[in-house]
Amino acid sequence: MRSATSVYLDTLRWLAAVGVFLFHSGSFIAPWLLGVLRDQGSECVAVFFVLSGFVIRFVSLEKERSWPEYLRARAARLYSVTLIALVLTLGADAIGTRMNPEFYNQSDWFNPNTSVGDIVSYLTFTNEIWFRHSVVGSAQPYWSLGFEAAYYLFFAAAAYAGGWKRIALVILWAAIAGPKIVSALPLWLIGVATYEITRSARFNPSFPRLIGTALMIGSVAIYLLNKYEFWSYGAGALFKPDSLQALLHSAGFMTVVGVAVACNLVGFDLIARTGFRWPSIFSRTIRWLAGGSFTLYLVHEPLFALARVTYPDVTTQRVLGSVIMVSVFCITLLVAELGERRKILFRRLIHLATGGSHQAARGPAGG
Repeated sequence: MRSATSVYLDTLRWLAAVGVFLFHSGSFIAPWLLGVLRDQGSECVAVFFVLSGFVIRFVSLEKERSWPEYLRARAARLYSVTLIALVLTLGADAIGTRMNPEFYNQSDWFNPNTSVGDIVSYLTFTNEIWFRHSVVGSAQPYWSLGFEAAYYLFFAAAAYAGGWKRIALVILWAAIAGPKIVSALPLWLIGVATYEITRSARFNPSFPRLIGTALMIGSVAIYLLNKYEFWSYGAGALFKPDSLQALLHSAGFMTVVGVAVACNLVGFDLIARTGFRWPSIFSRTIRWLAGGSFTLYLVHEPLFALARVTYPDVTTQRVLGSVIMVSVFCITLLVAELGERRKILFRRLIHLATGGSHQAARGPAGG
């Protein structure tokens, strides 16, 4: 993968996490935010899915050549964030519900009856199979990991198995995952296909900078038309559809967003082929920020809810709201230092626990 493209992936990943952060900021803290800033939450999750498929295809070819290595790396990636996110969520919710139980219990984003089963589904990423929607307290953003982990397993079956085993495993996967997860699979596969396009020697158009620029501009047009013109309403709740029609609508909407992201990625990669380079300070900064994007995505909502009950009138105070938003953002970066930025350590521990070699455990973190 070209260095400039890699930095661009990190940029998109961080911006997508910020988009979800702003989406919930508008709900909990800052309803005065511009609509365009607080109205892109679902679309940002679609960006995550495409980027995931793109990166997973890359690491399967360049870093994780066997399925045990692949699965260990994916487990390290997930648990380096989710374990600490679970502890923080339960802690923040325990404090917040004591301060103002009605605010939590009357909200559709909070599960007041969180059970051991919910926590188990959280830790096993089975929270979204079929028509389940299992939530631990205020950890609503976690829904996407129920999809993400399922796609990791799908790819393991499709890429590392062969012959009839591949077919049998994919069918078994679909039967266990259920219609919600299967309906959004094309979105994730767009990311896989996008990586194949960028690495293909046959894809070598004339005037790459011109075509790349056109694709990037076109991707914005596709995104805006999809969101504001083509559909009568937004993405809807892919994780909690009201009907089969709503599920197909959400999946279709998100897939078109995925096409826009794919055009954008291919367009930038064409520009990168012409020798484009990011300033070194930008590359270092965005890589560091992106290294905490997963944590930002998972833990900001419990912190926003706690801030809301601590300062009930925050929605009418822009300065206080801005301070809280910055504070929550900084807290997530600190939390990332304890988990997400230590994923290599998690990988080593998982390798040792599952009988992996010491040398493999010291390999690149990837993905």
